[in-house]
Amino acid sequence: MCRSGHIRRAQYATRREPFTDFGQGLCWAIVTVTTVGYGDRYPVTPFGQGVAVLLMLTGIGLIGTLTATVASYFVQEKTNATDETA
Repeated sequence: MCRSGHIRRAQYATRREPFTDFGQGLCWAIVTVTTVGYGDRYPVTPFGQGVAVLLMLTGIGLIGTLTATVASYFVQEKTNATDETA
């Protein structure tokens, strides 16, 4: 939510303002963090693009962490099952 406010403020002074309110900034931030990225709205100022890069890296990190957690659960289950049969 904090990033959506930053992106709204960063794009406020431009003529090509893609984010007209906080809700659009929030929607864009959620879409960017989840790595969907429709491309219909995007930041046009250097500060807004920097915020976008941070959001993209955060999304990649969150998805990577979630994937690693699920994978470690399955590996642990398989290891426990192998130890019980041996």
